[in-house]
Amino acid sequence: MNKLFFILWITILFSGCVKLQILPEDSVKNGISAAKNMYNESSLKRSGGVKKVYLREVVLNAYSSEQEAERACFANLMGRATSESPIREPIIISERAALRQNNQDTVLECQYEAYIWP
Repeated sequence: MNKLFFILWITILFSGCVKLQILPEDSVKNGISAAKNMYNESSLKRSGGVKKVYLREVVLNAYSSEQEAERACFANLMGRATSESPIREPIIISERAALRQNNQDTVLECQYEAYIWP
């Protein structure tokens, strides 16, 4: 009976240790990062910033390389954001680039999410 109780106690003890690890380290880091981003975005809104998404598609065949097409695409988006924000320089909060097939052409789609001050 004592052995059975001991085995049951050890099993409960070890299963409890495993269940105590609620959040892995990456989740904690991601949560802290998300909270910082929310705080930063709320301070940008309070200062009069407006969140806006800029999107552009370019045909990859028109450029000599994918990197050149990406640079040109993001430069165009930054120019648009700058022209719409005369009071203060726009703040880019995220950028994304993706390749996709459109009919026979490969298209590079780039996107900026930015705060501007119109």
